Amino acid sequence: MYKYILILIVGIFTVNSTNAQWRKLIAAQTYGFATNPQNSKTIFVGGIDRKLYRSFDGGISWDTLSVGFVSDGPKITNIFIHPIDTNIIIAGGLGLGTIQRSTDGGNTWKIVSTWDYPISMPSETIINDVNNSDVIYAANKNRSIIFKSINKGATWDSISRVPAFAVCTLQ
Repeated sequence: MYKYILILIVGIFTVNSTNAQWRKLIAAQTYGFATNPQNSKTIFVGGIDRKLYRSFDGGISWDTLSVGFVSDGPKITNIFIHPIDTNIIIAGGLGLGTIQRSTDGGNTWKIVSTWDYPISMPSETIINDVNNSDVIYAANKNRSIIFKSINKGATWDSISRVPAFAVCTLQ
């Protein structure tokens, strides 16, 4: 009896999984994404031209935010949501040239990098310290520099230059 129930369950799962399909949620090109660690229905997705897409309903509907002034080309490839204070969001990317920070859930943004050279972040290069969520690290690909913030991304210091061509991911 149990054998037949197991076969039936496996068969139903197999039929349902083969009919599952992906669907496009955002019509624009997208890059990095982050999910609110305290509410998985809140999702941020980076886009081109300094656009950031935000959903509060698990991707059913989206609003479009601008990270700084809208300009052609820059891609938001890195989005970090603070694990405790989820109103704090850090964004970086390619062609963005800066590290941007929001303290109101993405509605307004402030440049928090103060260096005289552009910051380039191609992929997952913003992370927090697992032992202290207020400590955040970011990396600049073009100069192989790692930055550290001890105050939830409000200010940053250069802590290291990696002897490599490019830093593409921090873990």
